[in-house]
Amino acid sequence: MLMLMVLTLAAGLVLTGCGGSQKSPAAGNQQTSAGGSQQSSNAGSTDKLTIRYGSADAEDAAIVQGIFAFKEYVEKASGGSIIVETYINGVLGGDRELAEALQLGTVDMTVVLGGILANYDPALNIFSLP
Repeated sequence: MLMLMVLTLAAGLVLTGCGGSQKSPAAGNQQTSAGGSQQSSNAGSTDKLTIRYGSADAEDAAIVQGIFAFKEYVEKASGGSIIVETYINGVLGGDRELAEALQLGTVDMTVVLGGILANYDPALNIFSLP
């Protein structure tokens, strides 16, 4: 049950992070100073989305195995257009630091304890009830 809630939260975070703003059609064009002609700066580029996924848990933890499975599935299903970078074993900090990194945008996805999230919204204390 807890795993289902965590995966639902993670999916919501991915969808929130993927909903960024769109460029206007002229935003990808650059004007040259000599002739005034326009050329696309995106010509021939392959746009790849990178998702940075952090966890303070150890590599053998079940949640981290789920992160690896998520990485494999997303990269395969997207045909390589989405890359998932995993940062495990607390290399980016503990749960509190990861929650702050999520707010700052330095991490796109993370799994943290409900008690940490309750610091941001007391309604999330519901996950700490017996």
